[in-house]
Amino acid sequence: MLLPFRRGDRFGYRNLMGEVIVEPAFLNAYESNEGIAVALETRSPKQYVLLDENGAVRCHLPDVSRVDNSGVCQGLLAATDAGSKRCGYLDTNGEWTIEPMFRNAKAFDKHGATVGVPPDDAGRKERRINRKGEFIGDLFRQIKNFRTDRRFTGAYLTFRFETGVVVDCFGSRVGKSTFNHVGLEAEGLLPVEFLNEQIGWVDTNGEEVRRVEGTMIGAYFSDGLIPIKKNEKWGLVDRDGHFVLEPQFDVLDVVGFNRFQAGMISPSGQPEVRLINGAGETLGEGVFSLIGGFKEKVAVVWRPNADPTYGDDEERNFIDPNGNLLLPEWW
Repeated sequence: MLLPFRRGDRFGYRNLMGEVIVEPAFLNAYESNEGIAVALETRSPKQYVLLDENGAVRCHLPDVSRVDNSGVCQGLLAATDAGSKRCGYLDTNGEWTIEPMFRNAKAFDKHGATVGVPPDDAGRKERRINRKGEFIGDLFRQIKNFRTDRRFTGAYLTFRFETGVVVDCFGSRVGKSTFNHVGLEAEGLLPVEFLNEQIGWVDTNGEEVRRVEGTMIGAYFSDGLIPIKKNEKWGLVDRDGHFVLEPQFDVLDVVGFNRFQAGMISPSGQPEVRLINGAGETLGEGVFSLIGGFKEKVAVVWRPNADPTYGDDEERNFIDPNGNLLLPEWW
């Protein structure tokens, strides 16, 4: 896996051991995914390149103005054509596999992808497509991301608050219930806010499983646990609705399997979080302002930048699931 780093105003790549694989030469660099990394070579006009896991240039992309931050997923890269301003999908050789025709395009998951239907067709709506680029399922105002190989997620029918529904990976609505909010499916459950503003979760048929006390609920379950906010603090609740970690944090989010970012808001308003497991044990010694989601057992972390020479208020590094920093220097 290639991890981007910055030296001055240029970006390069290191491996998981922290060794430099590509010297800083790019204007921007994205984390690799599926053995492919995307980097920005020039800005005017924009020229993106794909790199293999050894850091060698695999190909230059055609006239592309933007690429999806998720990178290559299921062998395809969501990108925006600079001429038409429409979005489509490139393969790892830089060829358009699905021609740019969509208002927006999200990364492919195992079952398909979510795209924005062109405005002249249906207004600002989203719909699922298959790997041939063919529309499947129904139109929605918004479809949330599908987690890895999961088959269900939340969607919204309209702009209205009370129109959250469960949808499957083929873009079809599941069940007849509507909710204020619907989260992401994990472990066969989806967190929801019911129409009366109570919180809880439903199964993959959209049927209610449990209601719990609290005012807010996390995005999805992890190892049978989900963050719940009660009395202005966050704690962890199990599938039976019992707190296994009492509400005590200002910030608590799932970042991986049995991994959470947890911490407090400082007097200056800056989050100060650590990596913890479901038992509340701190992993590693780092204190960060944000921990991103783990991907291939690596998560990006941020902290306030002591020297924002290049305009960034925060600097980054990467950690493993035990909270160990992977790069020798922050960037």
